[in-house]
Amino acid sequence: LEELYRTTKATYEAGFAEQLDVDRLELSLANLRTERDNLSRQYEMLLSGLKFTINYPQDQALEITDELSSMSTLVDESLLVAKVNYAARPELPLLDQAVQLNELNIKASRTGYLPSLRALGAYQYQYQGPDLENGFWAPTGFVGLSLNVPIYDGGFKQAQIERAKISRDQVVLQRETFMRSVNLEIDNARTAYQNALQRLADRDRNLALAQRIYDTTQIKYQEGVGSSLEVNQAEQSLYNAQTNRLQALYELLEAKIALEEALGIY
Repeated sequence: LEELYRTTKATYEAGFAEQLDVDRLELSLANLRTERDNLSRQYEMLLSGLKFTINYPQDQALEITDELSSMSTLVDESLLVAKVNYAARPELPLLDQAVQLNELNIKASRTGYLPSLRALGAYQYQYQGPDLENGFWAPTGFVGLSLNVPIYDGGFKQAQIERAKISRDQVVLQRETFMRSVNLEIDNARTAYQNALQRLADRDRNLALAQRIYDTTQIKYQEGVGSSLEVNQAEQSLYNAQTNRLQALYELLEAKIALEEALGIY
C-alpha cells in the first residue's frame, strides 16, 4: 500500500491523478499504521501477562519463536475418531479409590459378626518373705484363651454395614455420572473441533478470494482503468479476511486443546 501511495502521489504531482485518490490512499495507510501500533502495544501487554503466568522476570527479554500461522500444522483430524483415555482423567482414580475404600469399610464392618479368639499369658517373679532379708523370689505365671462370640448388639453392626453400602453406592453413582459427562464432553468437543476445521477452511477460501480481488484492483488502478476507492475497498476486504482467518485459526487451536483434554491426551 505504501508503494501504491507513493506511485499515486507521483502521478498526481505529474497531473495525471486526482487529489482525492491520494487522500484516500493516505487515509487508508494512516489507519493501517494506527492498527499496527495498537497491535504492537497489545502484544507487549500479552507478553507481560505471559511472563507473569510463567513466573518469568519482567525485566528480561522473552522471545516468542512460534507464529500462529505456523501452528496450523498441529491440526490433527484423527482426534475426531480417537479413543478416550479415561484413566488419564484425574477425577476417575479418585472415584475408584473412594469405591475401594467403601468396599473395605463394608468388609471391616462384617467382620464384627465373626467370633474372636485371643490368647492370654503372663510370667513374672514375685518376692515372698517376712522381710527384705529373709525371703525369696517365686516365679508365677498363667496362660489362657479368650473367646468372644457376638450374639446381639442392637443392630449396630448391621446399621454400620448399611451406611457403608449407601456410601459406596453413592460413589458408584457419581462415577457413572462422571463417565456420562465425559462422553458428553467429548461429543461436544468433537463437534466444536469439526466446526472449527470447517470454519478455517472457509476462511482460507475467503482469504484467497480477497487476495485475488485486491491484486486485480491494484493492477486495474495502475493501468488507469480502476479507482482508488476500489483499491481501498479491496484492501479493507483483504484485511478483514486476514483477521477472520487468524481468528478461525485461534478458535481451531482452542477447540483442539479442549478435545485433547476431554480425551485424556496431555
